[in-house]
Amino acid sequence: KALKDSGKTHSSFSFHASCSKADLSFDKPKSLIVDSGASHHMISDLNLIKDIKPALGHVSIANGDQIPIKGIGNLKLFDKESQAFYMPSFTSNLLSVKKATTDLNCYAIF
Repeated sequence: KALKDSGKTHSSFSFHASCSKADLSFDKPKSLIVDSGASHHMISDLNLIKDIKPALGHVSIANGDQIPIKGIGNLKLFDKESQAFYMPSFTSNLLSVKKATTDLNCYAIF
């Protein structure tokens, strides 16, 4: 949705987040978790990312563990692509609010 304020155009988007009981079916792609503290998108599900190029490195998570980065690819956000770390050993798929709002030129209101 585009908003006009003082002659400037702003774009906005919203996410719906919900919790439910654990689903032990491994056929389905994992959901994206919206993370306001993540600096990058961190994706473990190959169904969510494309054009992966090999990369080395790691991400330190809140408990101090270091999760290896195996590649960098593109995550589709609306009509744009946003660079994401491919981390197959990570247990979740994190969508970085900071990176999404920067790449989409918008802001998030919680």
